[in-house]
Amino acid sequence: MLRQARKSDATAVHALLWACRADIPLTDKFIDDWYREWVEQHCKRRAVWVVEREGEIAGAMVMQAHEIFYLVVSLAHRRLGIAQTLIDQAKRYAVNKRWNTLKAKANPGNNPVQCLLRKEGFHQDRTESDLKWNVFYWKR
Repeated sequence: MLRQARKSDATAVHALLWACRADIPLTDKFIDDWYREWVEQHCKRRAVWVVEREGEIAGAMVMQAHEIFYLVVSLAHRRLGIAQTLIDQAKRYAVNKRWNTLKAKANPGNNPVQCLLRKEGFHQDRTESDLKWNVFYWKR
């Protein structure tokens, strides 16, 4: 089930982000209380979307303005369409907000995410991309 995260989901969202740290840009300090509070604040501001499966958060997406800031899916739930569901929601949200673009970044070595972004209509901005992150934009 796709839904906006609640404040009570913050601990589970934080844990999922930490578990997926090999795929996203997290500092080693992300485990600290300051970052737990950061996740909680994003949940309270309704900037986090989650997909729930069998009572647990299987995937999460943190939005910051026009950017998909974090997009993660638990190892046990990958290749089930959860990331695609979250990206589809980000695109619907952008249309509802009357935004013309969405931005997403991907680790250059994370081919599955880059393929998914391309499949979902995102195009790489080679000017903005660097050795650390490939930058993608979706335009409506």
